[in-house]
Amino acid sequence: MQITPATTLPAPLSTATVWSTHSRSVHARAVAVLLAWYAAARLVTVSLLALAHVGARSGWWPWTNYDTGRSFGGFLQWWDGHAYQVIATEGYPSTLPRTAEGLVQQNEWAFLPGYPAVTRWVIAWTGLDFPAAGALVTLVAGAVAVLALYAVVVHQFGTDRAVRAAALFACNPLSIVFHVTYAETLFLALAFTALALLVRGRWVALVPFAVAASIVRPGALFIPAALGVVFLEAVLRRRRMRWSRWAALVGAGLVTAAAGLAWPVVVSAVTHTPDAYVLTELSWWRDIVGVVDFVPLTPSFLLGWSLGRVVDVVVAAVTLGTVAVVAVRRSRGAAVPLRAAVLSYGLYVVAVFLPQQSLFRLLLPAAPALASATFTGTRRRFAVACAASLGLQPVAIVFLWLTWPL
Repeated sequence: MQITPATTLPAPLSTATVWSTHSRSVHARAVAVLLAWYAAARLVTVSLLALAHVGARSGWWPWTNYDTGRSFGGFLQWWDGHAYQVIATEGYPSTLPRTAEGLVQQNEWAFLPGYPAVTRWVIAWTGLDFPAAGALVTLVAGAVAVLALYAVVVHQFGTDRAVRAAALFACNPLSIVFHVTYAETLFLALAFTALALLVRGRWVALVPFAVAASIVRPGALFIPAALGVVFLEAVLRRRRMRWSRWAALVGAGLVTAAAGLAWPVVVSAVTHTPDAYVLTELSWWRDIVGVVDFVPLTPSFLLGWSLGRVVDVVVAAVTLGTVAVVAVRRSRGAAVPLRAAVLSYGLYVVAVFLPQQSLFRLLLPAAPALASATFTGTRRRFAVACAASLGLQPVAIVFLWLTWPL
């Protein structure tokens, strides 16, 4: 019987190693191209938003919930943006507001403090009001997120595919997130930076970025989940590593997992209410499914049975499954950490989220999948994907901003 020797897990890639694969000039050119593309894409999106603002004030779209007295800055600071402004200027409530029946009402504890804290710092430094400062944070963080996404996929897919994936992300149908006062782009900038370090085996270095992402928006648990997959893969394949590397991998996973689970504990401690965060989140569900308890992995089916449309749940599951299979098959060259991160995030969304219009926004952290050959394998596919994305932007603005919350 032939015994296969245990393999050795490669050491973390140094900056010099990464840059020796693709010359400095190639990387610099890619960064310049992406920043120019990002600027052009932002001009397109802000023009569409300005047109939508004029249309809303003029009554072109009668189904809008928009307050026609708002300025353009107020237009960008709508829906969740109002909650972030309250947090930035007044802080969180000391107790949970409740209905006459004792049910927890919607309140600011559903939103994490990272984005309003950064915006408050920008306000103090520049003197801008919240809508302008928040939009500035969103815009700059969006540029960082685009470059970080490039860094995530360039090592695995090469410069051309990485540039196309990042460029497609920069003009995605939900490009309004690069302009409105939401926490999305700040979260993406931090999460993608952590992921770029993860795929290079820089486990200790990713910790501060993953921890920071954990206080910006829910969802950073996909990073320790991906670290867990890397750990299991190393154990099952009997990969050899120094004890210091094992300690770094396990330690990074534990610290980032603790950070990802910390906010519900903080909310309960401050409000003196067990499960305060979960109860706050469920307050948004009541209008859709009534009063329910939270059970992981059940929200999609809960929605299906509540609306009496089980077929919709099945169709959605089949559609998402098909997309996942296509993306994975087209990305067979993807390293284990990258695939683990994308699939872990998808599992998180399925496990905790009640499907509604915000689902599209919540899928943005899965953007590394845009490096799949399905979307960016050739210039023609990239051009088609970009054209479709640009064409869907006004649709998203009308239905996911003017009509319903993003």
